[in-house]
Amino acid sequence: MAESTIGDSILDPKHPNFIPIQDFGLDNIPEGFRSDAVLEYIKNISARTVKLVTRYTSPDRPASSTRGFKDGKRLGSGWVVKVEYLNWQCECPECKESLAPESHCWAVIVNTSTQLVYDSQEAKATQVELFYDKESFREEGKVITLHGADLEVTNPASPYISLLVCFTCDAALASQLDNYRKESMALRSAILREMREDVDLTQFLVICHPQGLPKHIWMSPELERVRSSTLFSSAVSIYSARTCPGVVGGPVVILHGKDCEDLVWFPVVDNNFDTALSNFSISTNVAANDFNYSQFC
Repeated sequence: MAESTIGDSILDPKHPNFIPIQDFGLDNIPEGFRSDAVLEYIKNISARTVKLVTRYTSPDRPASSTRGFKDGKRLGSGWVVKVEYLNWQCECPECKESLAPESHCWAVIVNTSTQLVYDSQEAKATQVELFYDKESFREEGKVITLHGADLEVTNPASPYISLLVCFTCDAALASQLDNYRKESMALRSAILREMREDVDLTQFLVICHPQGLPKHIWMSPELERVRSSTLFSSAVSIYSARTCPGVVGGPVVILHGKDCEDLVWFPVVDNNFDTALSNFSISTNVAANDFNYSQFC
């Protein structure tokens, strides 16, 4: 995709194409896609979208992929895809420093881009902010911060995808995030049952934290699919765009006509990220046996 087709609009988070999540409503959804179920689905995915700040560059990261760090940190986004109960001592930072750590915890799995979190070393230097929807939410105590601990899956067939593991002993938070996941599956089923017009348009909605700001939705038809596989239900489509910091790793909601089986695929990667694309041609099976993405959409 030529950069001229993108222009400067994506580089300025104040551009109208970046809509604050608080302002996003039915009128922002293109005609032919508007329904309460679609809006609720977008809001649900937004609730699971997080801001990421990585403050370390792994010595194992390819030299060609080290761009993007500024002032010792890289900004990005991600998406909570899974919450798992673990019957062992909690490994969150608070429990590690406590004389009486909790005897159980939950692993919160965040999908993001390898461009942002390359390996377990970078994972441990990554901060995850949930529910950062408005600046005032910080003062109101609504923003929750988790810390990366490791990566769950590394897969040479999908080098742009990282699954960041965080730990929490907050049972209410774990339940809330898991309920969002269940709700999204129900909403997805409702959307697929809707009688949808055969609209000759594909609309991409990227949910992200541009420039590290509160959550926005970027409306764009200008993403480029750089890798896609349709052989498996868990296959992943990855999209590239010239983006401002903070957009990389955000989930992509895809709206298109009657054929809307792939409502959500991710992550966004910056098209300046030049990890060898030849890696993408070695296999059409993208983590099909390692991680079933479709069950979390």
